[in-house]
Amino acid sequence: MTAIELLGPVRVLRDGKELPLGPARQRAVLAVLASHAGQVVSRDAIIRAVWGEPEPASAASNLHSYISGLRRVLKTELETAPSGYVLRVEKDQLDVGRFERLYWRGKAARNPSEAEEALTMALALWRGDALQKVPGPWADSERRRLAERRLQVLEELYRIKLQRGVHHDLIANLEHLVMSYPDRQVFIELLMMALALGDRRAEALGLYREIRDPNPALRRLQAMVLAGEEVYLESA
Repeated sequence: MTAIELLGPVRVLRDGKELPLGPARQRAVLAVLASHAGQVVSRDAIIRAVWGEPEPASAASNLHSYISGLRRVLKTELETAPSGYVLRVEKDQLDVGRFERLYWRGKAARNPSEAEEALTMALALWRGDALQKVPGPWADSERRRLAERRLQVLEELYRIKLQRGVHHDLIANLEHLVMSYPDRQVFIELLMMALALGDRRAEALGLYREIRDPNPALRRLQAMVLAGEEVYLESA
């Protein structure tokens, strides 16, 4: 069984054993093909994704060399098509495919425990920043997309936990997220909720006072904290 991992350093595992993938651009070629698993990707599209524009004169010959190197690792799973190449693997062989499937399973879950389980499993697939040290414009764009999706998973998961009344174990993580993403007000809302649930309402109000332009959800939460009411989060 072959597994391809992009949520961290790019890796190929066969029966649990990591296989050698060669230089960074060879890994970039693999990542592009893996992200379009089962689809033919043209040579020109791979070159644009990995080298950008204008492409260097050596790109085509280097691509041919990298494909040869990957074929030694992937064997029959990497096929040549008239216009390019296709990686014949299933989505569940890709950690990104499993991550997306678990995210949408969590979003569609009918009860909080099922959603929490799926989202927790999705986050567990990450081994660091996605596509680590993979060069090229496609990798830069895909890293941003995957990082954003991971933040969405965190938002969903922490919202579910807080709605269940779990808060003590989340405060430190939420404080780190607020510091890392100060313009992402949903993390401020979640931290205010966690502090209020932990009888730290003064800290929750102090956090609110630091916000320049609070959104409606934050203003409603502040009003509940000020009034001493039972706090709750509105649905996302």
